[in-house]
Amino acid sequence: MSHQIIKDLEKRYTSKHYDASKRISQEDLDVIYQALRLSPSSINSQPWKFVVIESETAKQRFQDSFANKFQFNKIRSKDASHIILLAHKTHYTRENFAKVVDKGIKDGRTKAENREQAFGSFAFAEMNTDENGDTSHWTKAQTYIALGNLMHTLARLGIDSTPMEGVTMNC
Repeated sequence: MSHQIIKDLEKRYTSKHYDASKRISQEDLDVIYQALRLSPSSINSQPWKFVVIESETAKQRFQDSFANKFQFNKIRSKDASHIILLAHKTHYTRENFAKVVDKGIKDGRTKAENREQAFGSFAFAEMNTDENGDTSHWTKAQTYIALGNLMHTLARLGIDSTPMEGVTMNC
């Protein structure tokens, strides 16, 4: 098949090593950041934060987080041009959703007079909330959608990547 999407996916692979002397251009970073910003999520919840690690000090701090596990990922964390952490909220609330709705009003995607009506879709988040307010199974799934979007964007740009999960950092 000769479709560009298939070509992108065929050339994508999980990189095992990075050349520390190569840097991602600002132009490509701008595309990456915009693609992340435009990633879809259920009810447009956007229950994530994207943290970009670029400085050597920050990379060392990230690398130190592998002290007792995932040792095989240490080298990638030091040599990669950038590391993008995708973190998800474990307790997504109506207040979190209100920020998304209000931004939609500011951007013109939602009419101000429809603000309260927009909260009708929050019922889906409530259905995915346990008795302790934990939404992590749902928000993690939403974050994987953003990861998929990111991975395809990187493949299209010809930028090597290594997806990892289970990284815990105190930021």
